[in-house]
Amino acid sequence: MKILQQNIESVIFDGNLEEINCRLTELQEELLRLANERKSYSTVADEIDALREQREKCMKESAAAQGIKQRIECVRDFLKSHSEELEEYDENLTRLLIESITVYEGRLIVEFKSDTQVEIKRK
Repeated sequence: MKILQQNIESVIFDGNLEEINCRLTELQEELLRLANERKSYSTVADEIDALREQREKCMKESAAAQGIKQRIECVRDFLKSHSEELEEYDENLTRLLIESITVYEGRLIVEFKSDTQVEIKRK
């Protein structure tokens, strides 16, 4: 569990976002300088647009990773509070972990809240 949490934290802390913001600041200053000198700035403007799209993508990924981290913390807290071995069905644990179960002829698909799916074939 600790390794999983460390991996998620490394994804959430995205130094790349800081680099993008620094580069955007530099390019915006360059754009202003070129515009004031009445020089062509289309290449700089295109790079700014590309970096803004990249920043938006990073922010979305970071938000998704933060949500996963929160779900893992909930599961970890639940497991800590229930240190005994499970010997029977636990409704609370099921609701905490499972998003849906889809039943097909000959198989089940269990979708966890972490967006992981497991297919179980009937015998």
